Amino acid sequence: MANEMQQKLLVVRMHISKWNPWGYDKQTAERVAQEEGAKKGDVHTTKRKISKEAIKKITDITSNAYAYHLEMTMPSGTEGDRLITTDLYEKYCNKMGEYKNQLNAALDEFVPQYPTWVAEARERLKGLFKEADYPSASQIRGKFSITYNFLPLPSADNLTVNLMNGQLAQVRKSVEEEMKRISETAMGSLWDRVHENIARMAEKLGDNDAIFRNSLVGNVKDLCEVLKSLNFRNDPDLEAMRLRIETRLAGHDPEELRKFRNIREEVANEAKAIMVEISEKRKLRVE
Repeated sequence: MANEMQQKLLVVRMHISKWNPWGYDKQTAERVAQEEGAKKGDVHTTKRKISKEAIKKITDITSNAYAYHLEMTMPSGTEGDRLITTDLYEKYCNKMGEYKNQLNAALDEFVPQYPTWVAEARERLKGLFKEADYPSASQIRGKFSITYNFLPLPSADNLTVNLMNGQLAQVRKSVEEEMKRISETAMGSLWDRVHENIARMAEKLGDNDAIFRNSLVGNVKDLCEVLKSLNFRNDPDLEAMRLRIETRLAGHDPEELRKFRNIREEVANEAKAIMVEISEKRKLRVE
């Protein structure tokens, strides 16, 4: 299993750097605490250092990039590290490259206007404005970035550390156990992802008065597509479930579901049945 995982999976580390538009105002917090008779340190005050409008485009891009990162990857069980299949490597890099280009374009707009937004904050915050809260115009661009890098999974067969035979065997066993844990964490997350999406569909369609967006069905379609590549263990149960969802749920037109109540109820019932089946399978896997 370990060798197969090393051939099909990579560790991907992504980091989004953003200048925080909110700031903690210690002096104001201490003043409020004193005025209200509260204990010093028990009051916190925050202020918006720069207008939401100023960095909305940047925030939207970084949020979309992170959402895509989560969609294309699986948790490894180690904070900050996620797993991506080699099948999705090129697609991931191309899309992340687009997000980085979008971010650079947004920063090209934002940076020249930054002094104006700082002046706007000075007028808006009045006595709460502090010059020290703001990076210089030459520094602000470097506060935003999208970076990512890839690492191979460790291999027990390729260990070359200088240890005695017994110690080396122990390390190899530890690596193999870690690979098993990573595999179970990743595969479990796929079942959880399916359950979460289908539960959302069942809830919305099960309420005849609930309004839903086209993305309710679109997200399920996208899930079916990405599962083809994320199912790195070729789990037959997961593939069978994917095909069932693809044919019985994802193939429906959202407008059809809004217009015909009987079809909506059929799809809602199928979604509920799938949820029950997934819950049973997950229970068996945990046990």
